[in-house]
Amino acid sequence: METIKIQKDDDGKYFYKNNDKTYYLNALSKGWRIKANVDMSNMGLTELPDLSGVVITGDLDVSHNKLKSMQGAPQVQKFVICVDNPFENLDGVQGGCY
Repeated sequence: METIKIQKDDDGKYFYKNNDKTYYLNALSKGWRIKANVDMSNMGLTELPDLSGVVITGDLDVSHNKLKSMQGAPQVQKFVICVDNPFENLDGVQGGCY
């Protein structure tokens, strides 16, 4: 399965590129499906962008950030990889983190 790396633009907005198209996370409609693994690791995140209406068909990697919670997490159909974060709770993660 393909892995998509989330990036941050100069205005602080998160996006990904797929098939020569750019998709901004804040503009994804409820029920939007990302048919790939999503990599948000090593981004210095203190909170997740609101992806609560998004479905990721692969894994979500948020490891090596500064996340205290998973509030706003998308629905992930495989694994959530979240090592090396100072979590206070994991609310919002279905099935836990690895």
